[in-house]
Amino acid sequence: MTTILLSMKSLYLNIRALIVMALLLGACGGTDDVDSEYTENERAYSMESASDYNVQGVATFREKRNGDLQLTLQLENTVAGGTHPAHMHYGTTDVPNSRMALMLTPVDGATGTSITTFSHLIDGSSFSFEDLLNFDGSLKVHLDDGANKDVVMCGANIGQNQASTISNMAVCTSGNQ
Repeated sequence: MTTILLSMKSLYLNIRALIVMALLLGACGGTDDVDSEYTENERAYSMESASDYNVQGVATFREKRNGDLQLTLQLENTVAGGTHPAHMHYGTTDVPNSRMALMLTPVDGATGTSITTFSHLIDGSSFSFEDLLNFDGSLKVHLDDGANKDVVMCGANIGQNQASTISNMAVCTSGNQ
């Protein structure tokens, strides 16, 4: 009888230890890559200020597991209360009146943030992470959507233009937006 009681007590302690270990492992496990909504594909670009503005930051493209891309713009020195239109364009930042490839979610002046999720460009063509790496394009953020909508505050050359030095931030005309 004593042996049975000792065996049951040992079994009870082992089960209890296993439950505690499982709870600890679950709490310390963090985010599991398998469960993440993103793949490992990510590309960041430095957003450089136009000559008259002190707005800069980072544009980060992340691939979602469903194939969509999420573009997050995180800018510094934007003005609270302002809204800054943002676009993805064909060509480098120095190409005047470059054609828009995608209209992005406007940057919130209070936070300096814009998040856009997409899988197609304006013309309806699909756009993947691989397409981004080969894209002949740039990003531009405008001063406002009113009288200064043609003025570019900051931008970045992206895709195949990533290594291109930004020597000039060309204006975009509103007719091209």
